[in-house]
Amino acid sequence: MLKQPMVRASVLGVVLLGAAVAMYLLSPLFIGNTSYLSFPTLGMMPSRTPRPATATPEATETLVPSPTLQDSEAIFESSSSLSIWQADFYEVAHSGRGIANVYMMEDGSLIVRLEDFEVEDGPELHVYLTDQDPVQNSEGVELTNAIDLGELKGLIGDQSYLVPPDIELSQYHSVVIWCVPYLVPFIAAQVQLQ
Repeated sequence: MLKQPMVRASVLGVVLLGAAVAMYLLSPLFIGNTSYLSFPTLGMMPSRTPRPATATPEATETLVPSPTLQDSEAIFESSSSLSIWQADFYEVAHSGRGIANVYMMEDGSLIVRLEDFEVEDGPELHVYLTDQDPVQNSEGVELTNAIDLGELKGLIGDQSYLVPPDIELSQYHSVVIWCVPYLVPFIAAQVQLQ
């Protein structure tokens, strides 16, 4: 039966097809992925060092100095601040919600505070002050007369941003969550003096 040329060709075709399928399915076992990660340093490796014999069995309290308002991660205390601007965020090109507040601290510094805040995820989102009112959905167009207060610290939650001291606040009318690489205003809030 295998002596007929048609049968031989059919068997050979099935064997070759089976070998090709087997090679495809088994190739991940023989072909590896190359990773270009840097070599880990000892400072980053986990330590299994035992506790020293002089350590106390109970947890102790360590005093940590509190940060100053010069930090961009300033601690916000409503008792030592005066609200001078407040507005609800409105959607421009993406969804989001929250309240934009501008507070004057005891030392005269200004803080933009986002409260009850939530915004849709996007690449390189920053907090801007701009003179536009209202902010238009003009994707791909640079935001003129704007001050970058820094990268958005989180997509959800309250957060504070220090306004540079040389800024004349009366020239700015909106807080904008701005996507830097795509030039897109996600959400904005029209700020008004109270």
